[in-house]
Amino acid sequence: MFWLQIDWMLAPSEEAHQFLIFNSIMRTIISLVGAWLIYSLRKALQQLEVMATHDKLTGILNRHGFQERGKYIIDQSQRHSWPLAVVMMDIDHFKKINDSFGHDIGDLVLQSLGSELKKSVRSTDIVARLGGEEFALILPNTDSKHAHQIADSIRKKIETSRLSLPDGKFLTYTLSLGVTSGLGIDKMDLLLNQADNALYRAKGTGRNRVVSFHQTAHSC
Repeated sequence: MFWLQIDWMLAPSEEAHQFLIFNSIMRTIISLVGAWLIYSLRKALQQLEVMATHDKLTGILNRHGFQERGKYIIDQSQRHSWPLAVVMMDIDHFKKINDSFGHDIGDLVLQSLGSELKKSVRSTDIVARLGGEEFALILPNTDSKHAHQIADSIRKKIETSRLSLPDGKFLTYTLSLGVTSGLGIDKMDLLLNQADNALYRAKGTGRNRVVSFHQTAHSC
């Protein structure tokens, strides 16, 4: 009789049983909500990072993303003693395209070039729109000769391509490109300035061409 009384006293009441069930459910809900909040926060942070580093129109890296990735590539190039090349390019007479066809068509041209650049380089290369009609590439483990070949291949591909317009017509355009390459480079700004100087010369000597920085240096 004594043990029966003890067993009865230790047995949970109906209210206690319901409380345990409720407590278990609440813990599960809190755990699920917490996991969802963490997942949502991570997704939001990832989206913010993409927005901060990518060009909205073309989907490729913007200037900020280009510089951030460039720091990593420079570090890797120094660590492995790789040559590092940079290509800068402008769409020739882009203002005329905007004035003649409208900004919507100008946007199509920018999107088309961004897409072609991504298809024309390796997965390890960096493609970016720096602003306006100016685009750039970072080519790891690439010397000046091969960078020039890659740039000229892109130039020829764009020159011979026809962009389909909404009205059924076609538009063609060309690029001017500046190329530079170096070994043991510790600052991306140096390569950007060299490539920009080469690009300036490409535009000043007829456009629709590739000029390497060492060519501009020898001609000075």
